[in-house]
Parts: sequence; structure tokens; C-alpha cells
Amino acid sequence: MLPFRPPRRRLPLALGLALLPALAACSMHSTATHWNGHVGPDGRPIFVLTSTYLGLHLVGLVPFVGETTIDEMVDESTRWIRAADGSRLRLVETELHNYWYGVPPLSWIFSPVITSVTFEYEPSDTALAAAGVGSATPRAEPPR
Repeated sequence: MLPFRPPRRRLPLALGLALLPALAACSMHSTATHWNGHVGPDGRPIFVLTSTYLGLHLVGLVPFVGETTIDEMVDESTRWIRAADGSRLRLVETELHNYWYGVPPLSWIFSPVITSVTFEYEPSDTALAAAGVGSATPRAEPPR
């Protein structure tokens, strides 16, 4: 008997499906550090961290790969803020986009999901100096 050889057209599809979970679960973080001298509500400079997560859901609802629940997103983002020695967090916004309609019928089974969370926080003096923003001491109120 001859050994089984799959058609060559199916090989890229099979490799793509095998690598899909590895390529789908990733996160991107960006921090805004310069505000043209403006400060937060308490007179101290602030940084804004936006974290975007890519993942997959099964059948559009069940998280399968990636950090796509609010608990996982907040945990990962606050871990980044803790590593930067930030304090006084404020959750500004969360978003979730489920693209179950993207490439039917494949996306009906494996739905790509993009989530985003944005935090405002007070950076440490070291982080402010590294960003070239200035001192974290509160400014004096301008005369009225």
C-alpha cells in the first residue's frame, strides 16, 4: 500500500490552524508620558497606559486563547504599572471587539477577539526623570 499523503492544498491550512493559537495570544502596551506641562487633578503629572490584547473565543463566547476577560486584562496591565513603580490608578476605559462575523464559517468556530484597557496612573519620580517630564512634586496654584 502507498503511504497516505494529504493534498498539498490542505497543508498550509493545517499549519495555519496549528499556529493560530500561538499567533493569536499577544498583548501590546503603550504609555503616554508627555502632556505639555499639564498635570492630573491633584497637580501631579500622570501617565496613561493603554494595553491591547488579541485572543480567540470558541463559538464566539468561550475564551479559548489569550487574556480577553476584564479580570485578566486588569491583572496584566496593573502588573506593568507595578513594574514601573506607578501608584494611584484610575481605570479610564475598557473595550471588547468580537469579530465572529470576520471570515465565516471559520470565525464562527474560532472568533478573533481584540480587547483594550486604559489606565491613568501617577508615575514614580524615577519614571518621571527617565521620561524627562520633571518633578512629581505638586505645583503651586497660580495667583488669581
